[in-house]
Amino acid sequence: MTRALNFTHTGLLFGHARPERSDEWAVITPLAQAAANIGFGRFKTSSPYHDDFRIAFGSPIKAWGLIFKPTMLLYPFVNAAYAFFVHYFAVFAPFIVGYMAMFRVMQVAKLLALLLSLSIYFTSYAQF
Repeated sequence: MTRALNFTHTGLLFGHARPERSDEWAVITPLAQAAANIGFGRFKTSSPYHDDFRIAFGSPIKAWGLIFKPTMLLYPFVNAAYAFFVHYFAVFAPFIVGYMAMFRVMQVAKLLALLLSLSIYFTSYAQF
């Protein structure tokens, strides 16, 4: 079956950058780093094209729109690496807690509710 799908087993997949997740490690992470390196300005001044950071992906730029990005509010105040972590944690934690609460209302045991919540988060369902 794997031969018909042109799939080869690559071994351990957890912890490795993969093309299907490139939006995080190849797009969003470099954008956040570039924004931090130029002081969270709107335009990338180090580029000859003066790229605009107001794009489809949320970027931590100093502009009035930052108030609509509550997960990015720490960028002006702390190290960009910590703010990047808090941004992703602020998306992850409410998802897990919310689904755990839903499962608990449905009379599911705490451990099972946690495992179900994590399972839902790490499927493609969360991407949509």
